[in-house]
Amino acid sequence: MAAPPAQEAVRPIGFQGQVASAGTPVQLPNKEVKLFSIRALRGNNGVMYFGDANVTSSTGFPLAPGDEYSLSAHADFGEKRINLGQFYVDAQVNGDAVQGIYIENT
Repeated sequence: MAAPPAQEAVRPIGFQGQVASAGTPVQLPNKEVKLFSIRALRGNNGVMYFGDANVTSSTGFPLAPGDEYSLSAHADFGEKRINLGQFYVDAQVNGDAVQGIYIENT
């Protein structure tokens, strides 16, 4: 019987993005990943918006306080990686933030 394939060593890395001024998108970390999850902080006072560099309340994916969104390169993009730096967040209220986590191969 053949031995199972070796498992890749991974580690979770957390990040946070705070929007100081509503209407001014904040870029996520410039990191190539296979999987990430982002969540609007539960203590936020408004909706966060997830999208590209031009994200607005009209174009972004809304995240109410406590809402979470996950994206997997394997499931959604074949075997490619996702560059988190292509994504931005904006806020309805000054000072609101998101937190996230991605998995990094070690």
